[in-house]
Amino acid sequence: MAGGDNTGDAMPSNTRLSLMLGVTRQTMDTWAKKHDDFAEVMRRVKALQKLTLQNGGLLEKFNPSVTKLVLATNHGMSDRQAIDHTSGDEPIGAIRVEVVGAQSNA
Repeated sequence: MAGGDNTGDAMPSNTRLSLMLGVTRQTMDTWAKKHDDFAEVMRRVKALQKLTLQNGGLLEKFNPSVTKLVLATNHGMSDRQAIDHTSGDEPIGAIRVEVVGAQSNA
């Protein structure tokens, strides 16, 4: 599917694989649930897609916006950092600050 294929696709995809096999994506998903070997094929196609996108993006062969979108949507990548404000999986409660020895002007 990549590197010398004759599909004309810019990157490998499970959608292309489904078209080549003459079945729907839903059928492939059903097969993957029943057959570990087929699930592995689909995982490899997805991994090859990710690698193709990363290389194409770095080599400026792909549109950066489309590359970013597909990597985020299909591969869980993001340029944002999530910060979890918890302590031991418990929410952090209110923090009380007490100033000791402060003088009052009243």
